[in-house]
Amino acid sequence: MSTTVRQVVTLALNLSGHIQPAATHTVTARTLVDAALKALNVVDPSGAIISARAAKYYSMAIPIVNKYNREILARENPVAVATDITSLDSILSISDDAAVRYMPDALAMEFATADRLIETADLRLSQFYNFDLSSIRIQSAGDTNKYVSTALSICNVLQLELLKCEGTYETPDLLTSLDDVLTVTDSTALGVMPYGLAARWALTENSALYNDMYANYINSKKAIVAKPTKIIDVYKF
Repeated sequence: MSTTVRQVVTLALNLSGHIQPAATHTVTARTLVDAALKALNVVDPSGAIISARAAKYYSMAIPIVNKYNREILARENPVAVATDITSLDSILSISDDAAVRYMPDALAMEFATADRLIETADLRLSQFYNFDLSSIRIQSAGDTNKYVSTALSICNVLQLELLKCEGTYETPDLLTSLDDVLTVTDSTALGVMPYGLAARWALTENSALYNDMYANYINSKKAIVAKPTKIIDVYKF
């Protein structure tokens, strides 16, 4: 068993028509750091970044970029997995749109905090947390966050039901994260559970989709082969 809840959710979103459109990923971390430095006025009279001062920020930027790369991606695409960068010439997991709109504010906030520029740091903090994060455009057709927020509770119920179909009656640990690994077999997790999840999402919103997903769920569930149960002969001496 190696399938995560995230994989099941992604499949269910696709089955439901909530397909994430392709986002462009071309902006490097260095470009965003430079944008933050310009916002902090780390420039000479011509507007060029002062390299001697910039070296300090470049050296501290990578872990900061990784932190906000994960935080912004969690809002932008809740089923995607962030990949940490290892150099400033790396491209981020967030879309170009989110990177250019929001990352410079986050970096400027951290750089100002490191320089103990309290007023500037507070201003950037307010901008990032009160305005930027709330305006992030979700990379999906429909409100993906609404569905993802209910996925864990639904998957917990589905997993109990499907484990019984597999011949397992022990209660598994509760799923608490999208990255938790399911206890059901990979074939059941990938071939059956997404239909059940998609059906549950559609139950109160789209009766035609619900009927289709539920029928697929029932039919695919019938194909599950229960593992053999060991019988103990209590009459054997």
